[in-house]
Amino acid sequence: MPNNQATLDIALLLKQPMNSWKTPPILPAGKHFYGNILGWESGRVNNMRQTPYLQVNITPTDPGEDVDPSDLDGLDIADVTEPYYRFYVTPKAMTILTGFLTTLGLAPENPTDENIMASRGRRVLFSGSHSESERPGADGKPRVFYNVDTIIGA
Repeated sequence: MPNNQATLDIALLLKQPMNSWKTPPILPAGKHFYGNILGWESGRVNNMRQTPYLQVNITPTDPGEDVDPSDLDGLDIADVTEPYYRFYVTPKAMTILTGFLTTLGLAPENPTDENIMASRGRRVLFSGSHSESERPGADGKPRVFYNVDTIIGA
């Protein structure tokens, strides 16, 4: 499964002045948002077991019913870093991935890989929380990240 960032021109990015980069805004925690599945990536968790995962990348489209305009505080959803959710790919964890795919209306009797490919562009509802990075951002403050905690088909 291709990485969505494969077309980035790294050399061009590295030629930019360091102070030209701004920390992207993040979605408010504990609120629901709608989005579309942009695509999937595969990888392995950086631990002793090297657990494989599939990561679903989401393009947020609009706020859920529980989001008040004041929650966004002028935030344009199009400006946020694309949220994602990781599904571990192990025999004991497959029901979590297949359960999610079923919420998208995909047939459980189809092979999982076919349903993953068919899921691109499907609408989802997700919510998340915030966590702080151990590494500071360009401003010297800890970076805050948005972590998708729940995701279902919408």
